[in-house]
Amino acid sequence: MHKYLILHKIYDLVLLSKYIMRNHILFVDDDPFIGFLIQHGLKKKFELTSCTNGLQAIDWFEKGHQPDLIITDLNMPLVTGQALIERIRSSSRGQQIPILVVSANTDNIVRNYCQELGANDFIGKPFSLKELILRINRQLQSTPIA
Repeated sequence: MHKYLILHKIYDLVLLSKYIMRNHILFVDDDPFIGFLIQHGLKKKFELTSCTNGLQAIDWFEKGHQPDLIITDLNMPLVTGQALIERIRSSSRGQQIPILVVSANTDNIVRNYCQELGANDFIGKPFSLKELILRINRQLQSTPIA
């Protein structure tokens, strides 16, 4: 009977850890207003790392950090969102990370190009926080477990 009690406690801890451990999102956008909104809108639900351009994001990623999801703008200084997607996807560590693009450029050619590069989803700016959270959750739920 004692073994079952221990197993039950372990099971409870595993379930609890899912609520305690928050998914880590790398957010990349050079617009300080969007960054502020994202920081305040997502910080209660997710662990968040923000970068203001693709170069900072690549540097952060190449230092060994592993986000559960990446949200990136496209038009940024130094390194664009498209180049960031290519760099992440070229890494073996980055092939399974969901990438969600947020951009004011919602042209179908741009959307298709981002998907060809490896983006999983695309949201046009302006967007609602509720829509963003729904898309984030959808991507995190569909990510295969390594």
